[in-house]
Amino acid sequence: MSDAPGQSPETPPTVADLLGAVREIPHSANILFGGAGSQTDTIDAELAYTHLLGLQDHYGLKKVWAYAVMFFMLIMIVFQCVLLGLVGGHVWSFTDYKWLLPALLVQNLAQIAGLAFIVVKALFNSSMPLPATSPLKRG
Repeated sequence: MSDAPGQSPETPPTVADLLGAVREIPHSANILFGGAGSQTDTIDAELAYTHLLGLQDHYGLKKVWAYAVMFFMLIMIVFQCVLLGLVGGHVWSFTDYKWLLPALLVQNLAQIAGLAFIVVKALFNSSMPLPATSPLKRG
C-alpha cells in the first residue's frame, strides 16, 4: 500500500489470487490442503472410514434381523406347544379333522427348520472374505 496522498489504496488480493499463488510454489499445495500426506491419502482414509461405517450398519441390520427371526421362531414354537397342550388336555378336539393336527405340526416344524437353515446360511456365509491382516483365513 502506498502512503502517497494522491494515490488510491491497492485492492486486497482475492481468495482465488492467493490460492493461485500458493499452487505455484512446488509442494505447497500438499502441505496446505492435504497435511503431511497427499490428497490421495486423504481420499483413501475417507474411503476406508466410509467402508467402516457401511460395515457397522450392515452388522447392525444383521443383528436386528437375527433377533426378528428368533422372535418369529419363538412365536411358532409357542404356538405349537399351546396347540399340543390344548389337544392333549382335551380342550380342543380334532376328531372330525384327524388330518389337521399332523398337518399343522409338520408344517410348523418344517418352517422352523427352514428358518434355522436360512439363518445359518446367512450368518456363516463364506463368500464374505476376512481382512488380509486377520490370522483366521477361510479356505
